[in-house]
Amino acid sequence: MPTVLIIATDQIIGGLLGQLAELAGHATQFRRTGEPPAEAVRLTRPHVVLADAAYGPATLDAIADAATGVRAPMVYFASTMSAAELRRVALARGGKYFALPAGPKLLRRVLSSALDDVARAADEHALPPGRTAVSAAAAAVARARALADEAAAIRDESRALRAEHDATVAECRRTYADLREAVLAYTRELRSAGVPPDRTLDMVREALRPEVSDARTEGATARAFDDVVEWCLQAYYAA
Repeated sequence: MPTVLIIATDQIIGGLLGQLAELAGHATQFRRTGEPPAEAVRLTRPHVVLADAAYGPATLDAIADAATGVRAPMVYFASTMSAAELRRVALARGGKYFALPAGPKLLRRVLSSALDDVARAADEHALPPGRTAVSAAAAAVARARALADEAAAIRDESRALRAEHDATVAECRRTYADLREAVLAYTRELRSAGVPPDRTLDMVREALRPEVSDARTEGATARAFDDVVEWCLQAYYAA
């Protein structure tokens, strides 16, 4: 049974999450009183870390670093911020999020998704380097687009958010350019290995699908797949 380490600023909220995690089919552990959050991660070595976003950036970064060290995915929760704010905290650190109040069914899906990401990352160690690059670049595109969409939705609420919106749009463009270069390189790698064009296209799309399918709009996903097909064919049949 996967173990979830719960790091909460409030014992009552932590206890509630422990009950939800157990109902979701996971064993639970808690940070001991006075124990630094990051140290708790290193000592318990859980399968998943469920951390309170109320700790603030510095502590959250330390927790995330410790989780990376023990290969545990991060899931962020909060009882004092909106779902949109919590989502931004999680996306900035490459983690999942669980917005309160919610029940064990949603928590089960979130934790399963986090564990699946870790398993997929482990499998990718055995894959060609080109495919890994494509998947990483596609994930960056999905994250950048999600941030851009979030900033666009709320930019009218405050002029101060305009700079954030512009920065995320620029990041979206940069990561999309990185995706193109990764697709071209992977396609050339497969062509040099003698892989036929139809199988090459399938393999490139296969590398892309798990990451870009996380994009929040069907239109964005369709555009990404269309562009990748075009890039792949161009690279394969280039002189």
